[in-house]
Amino acid sequence: MSNKQKKSTAKDIREQLGIKNIYSECYETTDNRFVKVIRVSSVNLSLLNKKEKAKIFRAYETFLNDLPRAMLPLQVSQIAQPINLTNYGRYVDDLMNKEESYPKTILAKSYLRYIDDIQKSKKMVTRNRYVILARPFNVLTRKKVLGELERDVKIVSTQIENMLGGRYELKAKVLDNEELFHLMFACIDYENAQVNFSFKTSLFSPLTVGERTYDEMDKKWTKIKADHIM
Repeated sequence: MSNKQKKSTAKDIREQLGIKNIYSECYETTDNRFVKVIRVSSVNLSLLNKKEKAKIFRAYETFLNDLPRAMLPLQVSQIAQPINLTNYGRYVDDLMNKEESYPKTILAKSYLRYIDDIQKSKKMVTRNRYVILARPFNVLTRKKVLGELERDVKIVSTQIENMLGGRYELKAKVLDNEELFHLMFACIDYENAQVNFSFKTSLFSPLTVGERTYDEMDKKWTKIKADHIM
């Protein structure tokens, strides 16, 4: 490995992605931008006829044309991520803890191992769609820009959910601090992320976050742990 390659691999997550911090449900970049990420559900176009497809494409075109110029530019991305069965694993684990039948408990434990193996196999992925908005700021405009970005994200999320009519619909979810952390980890170290997202393990990284973000994540993890024990 060359010295240049060694230097590159030595960089931490923030340096490689240009992220300084995760703050107030935003990425704060090293070039002074706030970035918010909206996860959007999808519609399976392969099952639709030509008329239905054309209707959806027209609705998407209208959505893009109707976006206020102030909200541009925005980025639309599709990112492959490790399949995450964490919540399902906890659900099965809770049922197993309440099960009085020993044979069923043994079967449940075997099933939990099977779920964990799926996540570690690196063969099953999910492709999530994201709409990403970014705004530059400086020391004087920091608070103002953050407020404007939060407003714009709410507007875009509403327009996305209202884009399609009839029996088709889209759901938009603004990623919170922990979800942003997981997305960043998956983007920079995909193979290890598949293991670290396992419900049997905890996700740790050398990333430094602000006190407010750490307190929010710590409270959430503590609550999850307490609920799991009970």
